[in-house]
Amino acid sequence: MKTRWRAVCAGLAGALLVISAAGCQADPSESGSVSDTKTSSSVHDSTLNPQGYDFGGKTVTIASTYIKTDEMVPGRNSDTDRLLKRIDEVKKAFNVNVEFKEVDAGNYWENMAPTIMGEKPFGDIMEATPWYAGSWIQAGAIRDVSQLSKEIGIDFTDGTWSKVVAGDMTYGTSIYGFSRERDAVQVACLYNKKLFRAAGLTDPNELIDQGKKWDFATFQDYARQLVKYDSAGEMVQWGVGTTCADMVMAGMVMSNGGAVVKQDENGLLKLGLTDAKALAAVEVFNNMCNTDKSLTAFGYKKAAEYLASGKLGMLLCEEWVLDEYVNDYAKKNNIDRSEYGLTYFPIGPSGTDYLDPSMGGNAMFIPKTISDEQAKMALIVYAALYAPDETLSRKQEIQMRAEELCGDERSAEVYADILLNWRMKSNDVSRSGIFESFRDLSTSFLEGGGTPSSMINGLAPEMQALIDDSPYTAILKEQLKNKN
Repeated sequence: MKTRWRAVCAGLAGALLVISAAGCQADPSESGSVSDTKTSSSVHDSTLNPQGYDFGGKTVTIASTYIKTDEMVPGRNSDTDRLLKRIDEVKKAFNVNVEFKEVDAGNYWENMAPTIMGEKPFGDIMEATPWYAGSWIQAGAIRDVSQLSKEIGIDFTDGTWSKVVAGDMTYGTSIYGFSRERDAVQVACLYNKKLFRAAGLTDPNELIDQGKKWDFATFQDYARQLVKYDSAGEMVQWGVGTTCADMVMAGMVMSNGGAVVKQDENGLLKLGLTDAKALAAVEVFNNMCNTDKSLTAFGYKKAAEYLASGKLGMLLCEEWVLDEYVNDYAKKNNIDRSEYGLTYFPIGPSGTDYLDPSMGGNAMFIPKTISDEQAKMALIVYAALYAPDETLSRKQEIQMRAEELCGDERSAEVYADILLNWRMKSNDVSRSGIFESFRDLSTSFLEGGGTPSSMINGLAPEMQALIDDSPYTAILKEQLKNKN
């Protein structure tokens, strides 16, 4: 399945693989509770339901603005076929109706908290982007499922749930979101092999095999060499493109051993951008944007076209961009996918290993105002719907995905390594309350706004105030108070 994350700076796109399932919709109040109902003879035996729950025909509704029912047809792809089959299995195993509800984007995001607090949520399971989740938690709209998950035997850290989402949606000891979608590569570094060969540049994956030589210095040097101008001084070939500048800037900070947001000795959040490692990384980012003019922001379509057609040397983007835009453009234009590769995000001089830096992943959550019994049923059904394919190991599934996405064996190996060895690491920008200010900061560098130290130090008090006022900080303070 596709990752649910979509970079807000370049626009959101639908990804949730869901369908409106047929079946009777009974009023939840007309059936018994989750805890005291067991499987009747009418319910098929299933490994999906070892506890023997019988939900008496009640309905679990999953709602999102990302739902695309027209894409949910048999034969579209293996993921779709697997989900369609699983819906039918879950309905039979639990004696439950599963409803997927498409919600208009204009209503969903703006009215999320009011509808929940008015006890009319869009669904029993709903979707949140990481930058919206904090305000909804603060409004009391999102249920803490830490205790609920324990009661029904779900461990969000067991490797079958998204590690990226689990990290982003865990506030101290409280868990507000989850996802059983497959984790995806957060920032793929794609590169055009033809342009590299023409410029006499060593393949990045060969440099990695030589001992972590794919570093900031090489990355910046390569980007500079890949920029080309015509006789009129107009750029006709670009060094590095990205669909999301804040993702890249945060990634450079983290890959240099720094942090955008860190925890102090008391467990509270502090801005990390003023630290030496972070400032050094931002300096490289700024130089590439303004001195070398080798790093440029593009929209998805243009980025894909330029990378695949040979106008762009490297592209830093999320996995779904590679899948839905780059590979799609290559297919439509008969471009051999082996002519562009995938490698790690480059490592900084103060970094220790290759990371896959993340802005966070979209999470599923349960509204706080639905009943405890309905919440328990919803989580049980969701877990069953998106349970891993038992015919494949995690390694096999990732390797299959790698082969689908990548045009050469070495790129597929890098892709698999990122996921199998959990190289994904969130920058904490979204849950700490500084998403918008950090995005604006990265855009300012793209537009030549000033020196890193002056800009960051000037904004630091404001950004720290946002962190201090964030729901994440409020929850941590309350937990620390109760602990003491």
